[in-house]
Amino acid sequence: QEKLRTAETKARVYRLNVTDFEEAKVAAVAAADELVEAARAKLEAKEQVLAAYRAKETQAQLDYTRQSGLGDKGYKPEKEIEKFKKDLDVAIAEREAAEREVESAESEVSAKEHERVQKSREAQTKVDKARAFQAEAEGEIATVNKDLRDLQIKLAELQRLTITAPRDGTLFRLPVYERGQAVKEGDELFTIVPDTTERAVELLVSGNDIPLVRKGDHVRLQFEGWPAVQFAGWPSVAVGTFGGEVVAIDATDNGKGQFRVLVKDDQQGQDWPSERFLRQGVRANGWVMLQQVALGYEIWRQLNGFPPVVAKDEPKDDGKQKTKVKLPK
Repeated sequence: QEKLRTAETKARVYRLNVTDFEEAKVAAVAAADELVEAARAKLEAKEQVLAAYRAKETQAQLDYTRQSGLGDKGYKPEKEIEKFKKDLDVAIAEREAAEREVESAESEVSAKEHERVQKSREAQTKVDKARAFQAEAEGEIATVNKDLRDLQIKLAELQRLTITAPRDGTLFRLPVYERGQAVKEGDELFTIVPDTTERAVELLVSGNDIPLVRKGDHVRLQFEGWPAVQFAGWPSVAVGTFGGEVVAIDATDNGKGQFRVLVKDDQQGQDWPSERFLRQGVRANGWVMLQQVALGYEIWRQLNGFPPVVAKDEPKDDGKQKTKVKLPK
């Protein structure tokens, strides 16, 4: 913006200079025209004087010729003839002087015309120079405007590439921290932990047991760093455990035959520990309270469980090595 304002100021100044020089050219040419006209008027006056002297010389020549003829015949004395000869010489001298003045006036007219052309050229040179500076400044304006448009386009692209977090949070980890460090597409730049008061526990349930879990089922939770004693199938004697409720079950597994189950506080009984003790990422164990069934049915379900699932990150069997399958307990 500062470069643009500077270029615009320069262009405005040069534009005013062009106007001033053009006006100065008009004034200079007008003054030169007046001098030329004055010289021409003087020349015209000198030419009129020359015409009069030429007429006078012609008349004196006629008088002298006539009187000389009479003198040759003896009708005029020699003294009178000399008087006409003197008048003729004076007329010739006046005519020659008038011719020199006419020549001088013509030279003056030519000089004034040349001076007029010279002043016009000098004034036009100043105008052209100012116009060149003006064009240079306008070209600089165009260049700055182009650079400004490019920057605005880049800024718009950067603003378009800005990703806004869906919720407030805290910057947790910066894998990229060195200035000038090169990254590639897909690299993790930083980790944000969301700020939330709604806490939930993420449990992973095997595919063999997930069909028995339903939304609303009661869960007993044991948090890491929180002493607890839990007896499977006997929640009434649990110590240091907290109640929860199943609120969501993933429709698909995580690629390893495990399904994610979200558990929230059931708001019954003892409240969960505060954020000081129960931070995000703390590990937990959970026991989902299922319906009561016969012992034989549970044994039959465990013996006839789902087939084992090979995780995506495990190497595939090429047929040369046998895979041992661990039966569910």
